[in-house]
Amino acid sequence: MTTRSTSTMAAPDAGPVNDWSVLEGQTVRITKNGRVVRSGCVDAVTPAADVLWLEGHGAEPRTLFLKNDGFEVWLDSANPASKQNGPVSGFTIDHVHANDDGELTILSVPVD
Repeated sequence: MTTRSTSTMAAPDAGPVNDWSVLEGQTVRITKNGRVVRSGCVDAVTPAADVLWLEGHGAEPRTLFLKNDGFEVWLDSANPASKQNGPVSGFTIDHVHANDDGELTILSVPVD
């Protein structure tokens, strides 16, 4: 079963995480120029906290992001949509797409 939902997402009050050293094991959203690039679990962070890797998931490979390339990291718990709707159990976000109007399409799949 696949569930699709769309919502408009404003920037969270907490803002992006500046200290990447605290992110290992956290579920995050990676943005660049205000657009979501990828979401997932942080697999590793360099000692200098300027590079991180997101775990591979499904068709998405393990991916490296450099802070100096303009990427920002947001904790998923800072997502205003999740605060409004509460936690969802039994599903995981598989893919997030943002259109030019800032609407997100979230593809979620059940967790076995």
